[in-house]
Amino acid sequence: MRFILVIVLFLSTNSIFGQQDVENTVRAYLDTNFIELGLNRDDISEVFITDEYTSVKSGVYHIYFKQAFGGIQLESTNSALHLKDNEVISFNQGFINNHSDKINASEASLSHEDAFLSAMIHLGNNETGTLRLLEQNSDRPDKFRRYDQNEVSHDAFTIKLVYLPSGKNILLSYEIAVHDRATNKWWQIFVDAITGEVLEKVCWTLECHSNHDEDLNHKNPEIWTKNIWSVVKSGLANSPAMASSYNVLSFPFMSPLDGTRTLEADPWNAASNASPYGWHDTDGSAGNEFTITRGNNVHAQEDRNGDNGTGYSPDGGTGLVFDYTFDEHDDPVDYQDAAITNLFYWNNIMHDVWYQYGFDESAGNFQSNNYGNGGSGNDYVLADAQDGSGNNNANFSTPPDGSKPR
Repeated sequence: MRFILVIVLFLSTNSIFGQQDVENTVRAYLDTNFIELGLNRDDISEVFITDEYTSVKSGVYHIYFKQAFGGIQLESTNSALHLKDNEVISFNQGFINNHSDKINASEASLSHEDAFLSAMIHLGNNETGTLRLLEQNSDRPDKFRRYDQNEVSHDAFTIKLVYLPSGKNILLSYEIAVHDRATNKWWQIFVDAITGEVLEKVCWTLECHSNHDEDLNHKNPEIWTKNIWSVVKSGLANSPAMASSYNVLSFPFMSPLDGTRTLEADPWNAASNASPYGWHDTDGSAGNEFTITRGNNVHAQEDRNGDNGTGYSPDGGTGLVFDYTFDEHDDPVDYQDAAITNLFYWNNIMHDVWYQYGFDESAGNFQSNNYGNGGSGNDYVLADAQDGSGNNNANFSTPPDGSKPR
């Protein structure tokens, strides 16, 4: 059955008025349809807005939310309401009926430190390191806190209370989001806030391994390339970006087996709505802030020791010319400049192409400076070339918007 509700709203290009207005919009829809959705009024009494934005490409206003109890969100109740021209065009919900009868507790017995120790032991650590508080909000029922990176975490990590469905029950739990050093992966771990038992974990790191023995073929690469770039907007006249060039395996060639390297001049200009100040800017004004393989979308560097620290990046000088030799018979360290440049180029290309399909700032993409276009900034990609964690591998960790992916 299709449920339609016309909601009189005044939508801006990026967002609705405020958090309360967003909640009221969701509540108006749920109030009208909760019976048909198999819920009772208590089930829809609290909603937790996780994100909302208007797609510049489609004009659709997206609201994402979860069920909540006592100000604490229920996991696995992801729901979404999508509107265009003030009319609901799509809705999906994952609310749990009679949820309040299934909740085991409203107060945690474990401290943050105890819950974190339980999670770390589960991942193979014997300690928690020092928990140095960076951020907290005492008014939040979920006791959210952000801690600085330490001996067991590559990056800052967060701990907060959530309710986790488990069988017929809904358990008060700590959600811990941590980039663990022992496994070298980003984890979302749920620890029972009463018993300390690790209930569930989700890996935010996607890995790809290959021995590269098999033959790889791509049919009609010219057609594929044309289709991908068909929506890309042409460069802007009088762009404020500095000229730059990169000797790389250009799109769509993924390896030296697929094609030859070429010197690509100002590739950002093919989609300068995505990178209006080029690939080496971060302040949103004419002129580059970096002459190395770093900018608004990505910082590419070597990480041969596999410590996820700050490694070497090639410098293109004032002319931003990244033209380095590559010989596959050489030792990898001898062509690291070419490898890092290629990694920088491809990360930026993916950013710029996906931007055309709606993965922009308000949708949660990866940028240092969002140029006033919504979303959370300071989350450019940390791209490590010649990573010492393994061979013939690729991996990518995607934490929530506002945290740097790697």
